[in-house]
This record gives sequence, structure tokens and C-alpha cells, in this order.
Amino acid sequence: PETGADEPARRALRRRGARTPLPSLFLSNLRSLSNKTEELLLLNQTNKDFSAASALCFTETWLSELTPDSALHLPGFQLHRADRDAERSGKSRGGGICFYINERWCRDTTVLLKSCSPHLESLFITCRPFYSPREFSSFILAGTYIAPSACTSDALKQLAEQITKVEREFPDSLLIILGDFNSANLTKQIPKYRQHIACPTREGNTLDKRYTCIKNAYRAVTRAAVGLSDHSLVHLIPTYRQKLKTNKPVITTVKRWTSGDTEKLQGCFKSTNWAVFEEALDGLDEYTDTVTSYISFCEDSCISTKSQVRYSNNKPWFTAELKQLRREKEEAFRSGDRTVFKEAKYRLEKGIRAAKSKYSEQLNRHITANDPSSAWKGLQLLTAHKNAPPTLYPVGLETIQQALQAHGQLLGSHERHLQQLTHSISEVTQSIQPNMNTTSTATAAPVATVPFTESPYCPVRIATPDKYDGSPGFCKGFMLQCSLVFSRIPAAFPTDNSKIAFVLSLLTGKALQWAIAVWGAQGENSQTFLSFQQSFEEVFDHSASGEDPGEQLLQLRQGSASAVDHSLAFRTLAAESGWGEKALKGIYRQSLNESLKSELACRDEPLSLSQLIQLSIKLDNMIRSR
Repeated sequence: PETGADEPARRALRRRGARTPLPSLFLSNLRSLSNKTEELLLLNQTNKDFSAASALCFTETWLSELTPDSALHLPGFQLHRADRDAERSGKSRGGGICFYINERWCRDTTVLLKSCSPHLESLFITCRPFYSPREFSSFILAGTYIAPSACTSDALKQLAEQITKVEREFPDSLLIILGDFNSANLTKQIPKYRQHIACPTREGNTLDKRYTCIKNAYRAVTRAAVGLSDHSLVHLIPTYRQKLKTNKPVITTVKRWTSGDTEKLQGCFKSTNWAVFEEALDGLDEYTDTVTSYISFCEDSCISTKSQVRYSNNKPWFTAELKQLRREKEEAFRSGDRTVFKEAKYRLEKGIRAAKSKYSEQLNRHITANDPSSAWKGLQLLTAHKNAPPTLYPVGLETIQQALQAHGQLLGSHERHLQQLTHSISEVTQSIQPNMNTTSTATAAPVATVPFTESPYCPVRIATPDKYDGSPGFCKGFMLQCSLVFSRIPAAFPTDNSKIAFVLSLLTGKALQWAIAVWGAQGENSQTFLSFQQSFEEVFDHSASGEDPGEQLLQLRQGSASAVDHSLAFRTLAAESGWGEKALKGIYRQSLNESLKSELACRDEPLSLSQLIQLSIKLDNMIRSR
């Protein structure tokens, strides 16, 4: 319903008429257009907002080839329709989409795409209106209808493919997607598109939706339904402000190097006695600064300047020659001579193509010539990037001297710390050789964690592994963490005995009792680290349940767990089992819930196990969000 907050937007819309920054639209699900043409004619005659709308979009028109366009004519509007195809949709009646384009807003319209399937009906048309903001070359209106019984995911997938195709073909156009989506949400499929209708359109639910990639582009106002339709008529009022109005123009001053100014500057340099600078100045730096300042002063005095106004929507390739061609085109249009106007229009289009090509070659030349400064300036101009202004702090000379002195002391302390660190590393390397002669010493006191220091060249800090108490399920993880420490800090563990000592220092409980027995019986130099690791894994590397990983994999079921947690457990057991991908795909599909199996049965078979797992996670999230 209309509120007081909508009145300013409505007044601005009426004041601008057909020169709105975005098209004003009316949207509704009519449920048969043929029996509502008289009411539409009445609205067109009595309602100024309806008759001045840029476009009207109606879904569920229920039209067929038996209904001619003349029977649906609205004065001042062009009709574009996409009726339901019984063979493609599998339904004999219902459906259909149509657009009425206001001839006062646009007459250059082209149908880009018509699509009809069991899940989706769509109609894409491109409009080049008489007036549009410079940031948009055209507007593409996409009418969409997704039936309540359609598969939402398949419909959104088809619509996303169509949108991507149109966006690649028309990158400078604004795509406006509207229609009856029912429960489908396009934002989940393409997050950059925003939905602008927040009011209910049918019995408290928002089924008719409208999407663009611009935030706060429209304000939606619901009006009374047309005829006996159960959907409200939605008026979409544009609230977008073009870049020309939101960003202030930038005024820059440039120098005009004319032949007369150049001769004047040359005369100034010839009459200058450069020996004065050499005699008056001592240092080379002072001499360079003084001469440079003098040259800049001569340029400012002799060279004339010109102020330029740069607007935010200016194209970087739009040169002064193109501005002159555009003026010639406007003069030819005002003269009324169609032949002269046609020639001026052709010259302007040809000049635009040449300017774009030249600018593209210039950017490519900067990039290929390894000129990052020029390439970065071009990218800043294209993306309107602005550097943050520097923050200036009024500090005195004493403050700067104190800061420099503190910085020098900090550098000195860093050097001392580096020397101490090098000395500590050498001490740790010498002391890490353990001397465990008796088992009584090991049982009398807990084994201390062996300290170690990372190499200063190690870019990743490795944490000390947690204590290991002999739990079967954590043996591989413990040995993996120890091997990471050995590989990242090789200087601290030069021998096999030092590696074995480090592992023993992290044991506790049953694992420590086993180590005491083995170390006391075999001695400190009786085995290599590889043999020690094999003996260690033979004792502790067993499944916690006592079953083989393959047996656990066959018994694994999703149950109430999410697909994310289930896939993690499945991938862990699959890696331990060593089975092939083809067998793992079948086992993973059988381990899922029945609802998830049903959803997978409606889709194409994924090529790999990873694709199957990703698809199941996506479907499971959709099922849980319902």
C-alpha cells in the first residue's frame, strides 16, 4: 500500500516524465491477459502513473497463437510476448510472459531471448531509450515465470546461465530481472543481484520479485489487483541517482604548449645566466633543487594554462575530437537535414570505435612494456580509485630527533637478540643429546618437554605437539606433527637419537611405560629413528573401534548429521582404506539419507567424487533451510 514516504519518489517520477535514470515499471501476475484488456485500457486513460510507466511486465498471460496482438493493443505501448510452448513445457495451458514498452520512453527494442521449459519461462528484451544515464548503454528487461510445481534449483540454474550469457554479450548494459518467482530466490544463485520488492504481493507472501545489481535502485508500492487476479499490481518507482549527480566534478589545470609559448620559454632560457647558480651555490643537491625550481617558475610564467572539468561518468577514451563530432551531430539533427545527420552519426560512431581501439592498445602497450606506473594510472581511471589523503602531523625537529634516536636503540637491541638467539640454538643442539642410562630416573620424575628454537629463516611458526598417552586413534596425527617439527627445524635435530628423544619427551601414560621398557632394554644407540617409528606405530597405530577402515566405511551412514560432517568422516576413512574413486562414489551415495538420494537422482551424475560430495553438501543445505 502507498504510504507518505512514497510521495516524494512519486513526485520526482512525475516531474521527470520519461527522462528517469532507470525505467519505471509495473509488475503483476494477471492470470489471463485477454479478459483484462478493458481494465488495462481504463488504467491507461485515467491513471497517470500507469500511462507514464516505461514498461509493463505481466506473467501468466495464458495466451496462445490464436490470440492476435491487435486484440491486446494498448495505445502508446509496444507489445512483446512469449507464449507458453506446450511441447517444451509439457503443459497445455497457463504460463506466458509479455512486456508493454512505452513509446515515449523507448522505440528501439529488440527481443534477445525466448525460453520455455518445464521449470522456467523467460523473455529477454533490450531497450535503448531516448534518455539514459551515461553509465548504462542500454537496459535489458528479463521477464521470468517459475511455476509453483517447478523444480526451483533447475529453474534458477537455467536462469543463471541465461543471465551470464546476456551479461557477457552486453557488459555495459543494466540487466533488470522481474516476474513471478514464487519461492525461488535468485540471490542464492547469483549473490550480486538484489531484490527490491519487500511488500507482500499475494496473501502476505512476496511472490513477484525484481532483481538488479544496484543497491536501493527501486521503491516498490503495491496497488489493487487487476480484475480477479490474486496478485497485487506492483509499481516500481526508481530511486537511483546517476553518477553525474552523486559525484562532484573534478576541476584540473593543464598547460597548453603552443608554438608561441614554446618560443617564449626558449628565449627565457637563452637569456638566463646559468653561471650565477654555480657561483652562488656550494652543494650539488642545493644546486639541483634551485635550478629545478627556476625551470618550473619559467614554465609557469611562459606557458598558458587551461582549466578542465572532469565528470565522474566521463569515459577515458572520449577525446576532444569525439566531443567535436558529437556537436556536429547535434547541429545536423537541429538542421532537419536527414542526409547530413546520417553522415554526422556515421562519423561519430566510427570515431568512437577508433578511440576505444586506440585506448585499448595503449593499455596493452603499458602492460606489455613493463610500465606498471602508467598501467596503474589507467586502472585507477577506469575503476575511479582514489588514494586516501595522507595524514600530516605537525611535529618539530626535536621530536624527529628523538624518534630517530629511539629507532637506533631498537635496531641495536634487535642485533643483541639475534646474537643471543644464535647462541641459544647452538646450546640446544648440544644439550638435546639425551643421556638416559637408567629407567629409575625416568619413572622418578616426569619427562620434560625438549625446548627448541625455530630457524630465523622458517616463515611458519611450528607449535610443539601435545602430549601423547597411547590412544590408538591419535597415533598418526602425533607422528605427523613430530615429523613437521623435524622438517621445519632440521638444525635442532641433526641425529636420529635427538629425534627419538624429542618423541619420548612428549609421551605420557601407557606410551611412556612402553618407551621406558623399550629404551631401557635396547639402549640409546641401538636403533634408528625409522625403526623406532615402525615399532611405535606397530604398537599404537590401530583403529579405536578395532575394525578395518574399509569395514567402517561400509557401515558409515549419514543419519542426523549434516552433509559437511558426514563427508569429513567419509573422506578420512576413504583415505585410510586406499580404495579407488569409482567404488568410493557408490559407497558415498549409499551412505546418504533418502531425501538427499532423491534429490541427487534428479540431477546429472557428477564426474568425480569431489563433485558428488560438493553437490550433496549444497543440496543438504538447501533441504535444511526450507
